[in-house]
Amino acid sequence: GMGIPVGKLTLSTAGSGIHPGSCLPIDVDVGTGNEELLADPLYLGLRQPRLTGEPYFSLLDELVEGIRKVFPRAIVQWEDFANDNAFQVLERYRSQLPSFDDDIQGTGAVVVAGLRTALSRAGRNWRDERVVFFGAGASGGGCAFAVHASLRALGMSEPEIRQRVLCLDSKGLILEDRPGLDGHKRLLAAPATLVKTWSGGKEGIYRLADVVRNFKPTILVGASGQPGTFTEDLVREMHAHCPRPIILPLSNPTSKSEATPEDVLRWTEGKALVASGSPNARVQCAGQEFEIGQANNVLIFPGLGLGAIAVEAREIPDEVLLAAADALFETTQIRDEPGAPLYPSIAELRRVSRAVASAVATSLVKLGSAPACDEAEIQDRISALVWEPRYDNDKN
Repeated sequence: GMGIPVGKLTLSTAGSGIHPGSCLPIDVDVGTGNEELLADPLYLGLRQPRLTGEPYFSLLDELVEGIRKVFPRAIVQWEDFANDNAFQVLERYRSQLPSFDDDIQGTGAVVVAGLRTALSRAGRNWRDERVVFFGAGASGGGCAFAVHASLRALGMSEPEIRQRVLCLDSKGLILEDRPGLDGHKRLLAAPATLVKTWSGGKEGIYRLADVVRNFKPTILVGASGQPGTFTEDLVREMHAHCPRPIILPLSNPTSKSEATPEDVLRWTEGKALVASGSPNARVQCAGQEFEIGQANNVLIFPGLGLGAIAVEAREIPDEVLLAAADALFETTQIRDEPGAPLYPSIAELRRVSRAVASAVATSLVKLGSAPACDEAEIQDRISALVWEPRYDNDKN
């Protein structure tokens, strides 16, 4: 509902200083498929069956055209679309107006930054990792695509990447020979040859425990909304073949988290590198105190929006999200103590957002997705846009 865009824009103002008068929340009501709601006299939404297919996109086409005419320099942040629609909306409109999907791209950038911090802490290299994403919707799929992009930037080929980055959904491991596979999952599917020598896999379906046992991942990211799925046996199995596993149970709120950071640390004797999708208290484990970083999109989208506005972006390519992830990684204090968090605290949000905005603006100009301007001008433009909530003492 409207609470989502209002909340996100409020965070953009608080996080990066985008003037609230420049923010417009829009809630697109396309009806509902819930018959009980349609029959409820207190239901406040549009009383008609939910639009799908071409009528749905025809409505969004009108919305996008209206935004282009009335607000030709607007940056659009897509939020909270159903999984299949989210990817289609992003691809359909990203070349028509500068826009990004926070669930897909914001989450992906945040996760890439956190994984880079964890790898730096562990003294490991991206190219040597084996990554598993449990959950392949907008958030999980977006994270996987972001990791693909990071590995491509290191020179890895797509076939190589698909051998090292696996995704699971409610039907198990996503393989290229799965019947009816389409949409974004087809682009994330692992080669069928990967599992030829694997054990387990009932009727060709490999569940998370099968994947951990056979694939031996070094990184495990949860975006499934399925609580408790990172079990003690599974985490201990992962730790048995990886001295310092990187485990991010990101589903939120905490009631939907795949595991608690406290349990993950306890099951790995304090060796795991952990972040979560919700705020967590410090954890005492193995005689040490661990501060749990939160993989929160607010570390990305306020700065991304500010940077795009500052240079009047014409489009927001995927490379810009990698620049945002790089900036977030660089703002995180790389500390040696095992209890240090993988992300900056929310108290550092203004500093982080400024760094992200600068990186985004510079990347947009370099890519030709914004008018040319030098670095000094970029910084001046960003500074001029940052709004501070204060009273004018010269006025009564």
